[in-house]
Amino acid sequence: MSRHLINDVTVGWDELGTDLLDNAPPALVHALTGGERSSSRTLDHLVTPDGSLLVRMSVTDENVDDMDMQVGLRPALTRP
Repeated sequence: MSRHLINDVTVGWDELGTDLLDNAPPALVHALTGGERSSSRTLDHLVTPDGSLLVRMSVTDENVDDMDMQVGLRPALTRP
């Protein structure tokens, strides 16, 4: 699952769908989704202002100040 969600995606996810549950028991899928189906969509339609290739970024305690992140995101990233 982590390879599918993190390693195999170029940039990130626009929407996670029920296709992540394809190999799960049918009763569990129905309990979680009510029988509805939807496909996951990646963020592959994004364009950078200068036309360069998109690069996935990871926000860590070490680089959050350099990334011009909003103050509201800081408490979730900092450790006591």
